[in-house]
Amino acid sequence: AYLTYFAGPIERLWGVRVLAQSLRESSVGGLPAADLVVMLPSAFKANRKVRTALAAEGLLPYLIPSSLPAELPAELAAKVAAWALTSYDRVVFLEPTTLVLRDPAA
Repeated sequence: AYLTYFAGPIERLWGVRVLAQSLRESSVGGLPAADLVVMLPSAFKANRKVRTALAAEGLLPYLIPSSLPAELPAELAAKVAAWALTSYDRVVFLEPTTLVLRDPAA
């Protein structure tokens, strides 16, 4: 799985969208070989708008457990929470502002 995080208002979701599109365009056949999981702070549990927008684009929203300390920055909390993604053989963490130019699976 490819993993990134999002912690801003929905208007700033463009970074995650660009990452997803660059993964699609760089992948053989136009589809990434793995899921793109977007970690969200637990505060987004009540924010359906962001989760719905992600799901509509084929991205998998994942709420960071609220059991992590609240003072952890979103990026660090996402990296810690990534260890819970045991259903995947491999997880590649990408910054939400990453632009992928070649197929990472190649």
